[in-house]
Amino acid sequence: MKSIALIVDIKGWAFDIAANIIKQELKGLFEVEIFYSRAEEFSVELMNKIKDYDIIHFFWRKTLLKIGDEKFQKELEKNNISIDELKKKTSTGVYYHLFIYEP
Repeated sequence: MKSIALIVDIKGWAFDIAANIIKQELKGLFEVEIFYSRAEEFSVELMNKIKDYDIIHFFWRKTLLKIGDEKFQKELEKNNISIDELKKKTSTGVYYHLFIYEP
């Protein structure tokens, strides 16, 4: 069965509620796990936990900025985590209400 890791920022908040709905709706079709990490807490340890999932979805895309950090990438490499492999299976969303444009 294919596996999906959903990364949300705060337990009980909007992204967590959405992740739990997705997990329930995909029950029996995919193995879905929810992980919690705010951008400032994002770690190599978390990446070790989620690296083998088929799809890794970050609800809060600012967390992904840390993956682009050269120092963080070197830490991942030291832990045998391939950036190229992560890129192939990572997704995020753009939530328009977070960045309302006003001319």
